[in-house]
Amino acid sequence: MDDPTSSLTAAELRRLDGFLKTAQRLRGRTLDAKLAEVGKVVDELLEQGYSPIVYCRFISTAQYVAEQLQEMLGSVHRGLRVVSVSGDDGGSEQRREKVDQLAQEAVRVLVATDCLSEGINLQEHFNAVVHYDLPWNPNRLEQRIGRVDRYGQERDTVREVLLYGVNNQMDLVVLDVLLRKN
Repeated sequence: MDDPTSSLTAAELRRLDGFLKTAQRLRGRTLDAKLAEVGKVVDELLEQGYSPIVYCRFISTAQYVAEQLQEMLGSVHRGLRVVSVSGDDGGSEQRREKVDQLAQEAVRVLVATDCLSEGINLQEHFNAVVHYDLPWNPNRLEQRIGRVDRYGQERDTVREVLLYGVNNQMDLVVLDVLLRKN
């Protein structure tokens, strides 16, 4: 919207600005049902002693969820640190460094995009996976959980939670695809 070379009309820019304002009003657990639900799920996992990874599809979603979870749960879980890691965080070494720094925290939540679903073994520091966004490919689900539920995992039980909205048509379409492909 701020690009001076954009070919959008004034009416289109006003409409986009309206969408942006509506989206900003929906931020937070009060009006964002999915965020409220992930907050409950992560709270329960932390209460049970788990260190979860919340996987999101988009970079901006991962950043938003991490920020909101820190705000929602920081006062409930003393010492909680929530960090997002995405493709915006440099190369694999920089992402690995962020994960290693977070691993030093006693109470931790990692919110990540699929940039961490391959290549980095997370089983030493995390023991639960929450799928905030559903991928179209069931192999992606396997890759996500496979970073945690593998040789070297100290916990007998690794938790996996799949979030979807029963009133979200796109979630239901993707869930149907995942179930048929599985």
